[in-house]
Amino acid sequence: DFMAYEQKAKGESVDFVVPDKTPILVNPASLVKNGPNPKGGKKFIDFMLSKEGQQILANWYHIPLNPDVKSKTPLTLEKVKPHAVDLDIDWVNENYDRIRNEWKEKFQ
Repeated sequence: DFMAYEQKAKGESVDFVVPDKTPILVNPASLVKNGPNPKGGKKFIDFMLSKEGQQILANWYHIPLNPDVKSKTPLTLEKVKPHAVDLDIDWVNENYDRIRNEWKEKFQ
């Protein structure tokens, strides 16, 4: 979605719509047990959850967790949540090559 919004902001004739049914992808962060730098990892997570970190993501059209952060995307969790479906990773793996080839035929 961010690529379409970025091009639209430049005046290109493109748009983005939320499909009736779509998975909602998130960007998780976690600390690895017994990792080499737990303090650095915690600082990174704290930064990404801070207003400044959330603003960086929001500037790339992500929906921020912090309600005080304004995103460049017109989407909100409230707008996309009614369309949410579980991502069937087995289906994705089984159909990846077919979908990829169809995409390439249509758009390259």
